[in-house]
Amino acid sequence: MRDTVLFNRAFGESMGNPQLAEKISAANARLIEDHLKVSAFAPEWLGRETITPDDPNLIPSLDQDTLEYRIELRPGARAAAVTFTGRDGGELIQAKRLSIPLFSVATPKFTVTQERLWAYRQNILDYLKDRAEVAIGDVSDLIVLGYAESMIRAMQTDGHLVADVPTNAAFNTSALGTVPETSIVKGENARNLGTDNFVVLNLEREDIVRALNLRGSDYRLQMSKAIMTENDVRTLGLLQNFEMGDEIASVTRKGWIENQFMGIKIITTLKGDILRRGNAYFTGEKEYTGVFVEVMGTQFWGRKEGNKLFFQMWKVEGAGFLHSHGVVKLELYSGSTNTTGTSESQLCDTGYAVAIPKPEDQLGSLVNKAPSGIYAPVTEMA
Repeated sequence: MRDTVLFNRAFGESMGNPQLAEKISAANARLIEDHLKVSAFAPEWLGRETITPDDPNLIPSLDQDTLEYRIELRPGARAAAVTFTGRDGGELIQAKRLSIPLFSVATPKFTVTQERLWAYRQNILDYLKDRAEVAIGDVSDLIVLGYAESMIRAMQTDGHLVADVPTNAAFNTSALGTVPETSIVKGENARNLGTDNFVVLNLEREDIVRALNLRGSDYRLQMSKAIMTENDVRTLGLLQNFEMGDEIASVTRKGWIENQFMGIKIITTLKGDILRRGNAYFTGEKEYTGVFVEVMGTQFWGRKEGNKLFFQMWKVEGAGFLHSHGVVKLELYSGSTNTTGTSESQLCDTGYAVAIPKPEDQLGSLVNKAPSGIYAPVTEMA
């Protein structure tokens, strides 16, 4: 504990030296970046690309005062038969491009007096890393899941034709057979439930097979990755090995766990307030599905004025899905969570809020109540 106190004191004093503060800020940025790499699941799920501000694919946006990252999509040219005379039915190969808007995710500006820092018994860098995980990593995950959900809902609407017109509709167990499973599939247990609600049922091997088969040869897409909650993956362990047909091999990270099952990588997260229980998303490799872009990685700023220290961390990043059918969603409940309609009461079933991500201001709100005075044992000074 004494070492921690001495470190915090030395850290605070060094931030008052401009030369030392610059070096410490750079070192802290690398340290926090490593921490975020093993806590945020979105970059691992989509595939991370780190670029610099002078990257030639960074261009000014036409719609807003920011930058966009432009990437080339895989060409969709058809093969042309070449005859023995050298003539062919040629086709111009055009490199279609997608612009990914960048956004900034930042922590609040932290302020602490030098005297308070002396009193801390927790390493100040550990505190900053934990705060960065919530303020940066969690918000990034929340944004990327929102992008995925938008893509999925758009494809569901395109696949549901009423009088040859794409129509937005509720998707619950009662709608099976009427509303096609274009980008969303219901789990086996949910399909057999007689009511539409949000009771999360066990994940079955057949559910993963159904999600994988929704793409495959028809779309020339190979699903290779999935993301789901630890609680849902744990239900697979209820099956015997001869029922599963596959062992679950795991590699543990902080914030998520990498599993191999049925030939696909399953990224398992503990962030149940962002990825809610009963939801799983399947994607392919990033060349065909999506990409997560980071500009320079995590940035750290700190300075000392008088007896006060100021800190802030931020990242500039963006994400995009490159194939309209590159994401498949598996729902282990029978209700509808379609919030894209003009009237939520028509497209969502009662209680849908438990199946969608919590708002940003509520992330982590139930994790620790000690600051509110809820802990044990409680003692009082005489």
